[in-house]
Amino acid sequence: MIDLSDSFQEVLERYPTISLEEMDTVELLRRKDTKYLLSTNQLSQALELLDAHYAVLSVDGRRSSRYETLYYDHPKHQLYFAHHNRKIRRHKVRKRLYVDSGLVFLEVKLKRKGLTDKRRLRLPKLGAMFDHPQLQFIAEQEVSPIDLKPSLFNRFDRITLVNRERTERLTLDWNIEMAPPILGAPSREAELTRWSGVCIAELKQSGINRRSPFARWAKASQIRPERISKYCMGLMETQDGLKANRFKAKRRKLSKLKENAI
Repeated sequence: MIDLSDSFQEVLERYPTISLEEMDTVELLRRKDTKYLLSTNQLSQALELLDAHYAVLSVDGRRSSRYETLYYDHPKHQLYFAHHNRKIRRHKVRKRLYVDSGLVFLEVKLKRKGLTDKRRLRLPKLGAMFDHPQLQFIAEQEVSPIDLKPSLFNRFDRITLVNRERTERLTLDWNIEMAPPILGAPSREAELTRWSGVCIAELKQSGINRRSPFARWAKASQIRPERISKYCMGLMETQDGLKANRFKAKRRKLSKLKENAI
């Protein structure tokens, strides 16, 4: 397995850039999400072809950003099982550190009838505990904050592309690692589970547009949209004995991608 960060950076140099401030115009907190599971080899192929259609987010000259996320759930993993059982209305609760900008947010994502609605609260730092304003914020999103505990830590690199018309964002997550949380972080590097050679792409649009350049590339490459969650898949891989019947096919596909990683 080789480090692909330099090769990604090289091809991304061809892309025009967009700043964090400009990204505010395409924040798309209420949106339709379409996810794809691909190899880093396929990611390289896509990046080679999409520079005529997208700009790339650049933070201090870096075109791939680091994210660290702490997810929360109830003792019986009610939020996980809402996803596993395909409930029409389901939530994720997380704290996320945007490493390169230093920004930290408490984020609650509501998924209902295919629409994603993300609400977030700016925090001074990434900490495992909730204070009263944070608990109140969670309750306002119709999630019970009672007994919410850290359930998964993950980190990954993300390339964020924005189409020229500013109507969609495409996030490309790779170098994905996860672990059970110990006060908000894995206790030892060896505990990390790594998805080597895997990329999760997420197309974020105000409404589904199959004429999107990335969607058309994926279709031509015979890459179908997937229902996949980094939280659910990560929890399944780090929690022994957790029921995961509906995710077995995704686990097999992930294993195959990792086996064929470049």
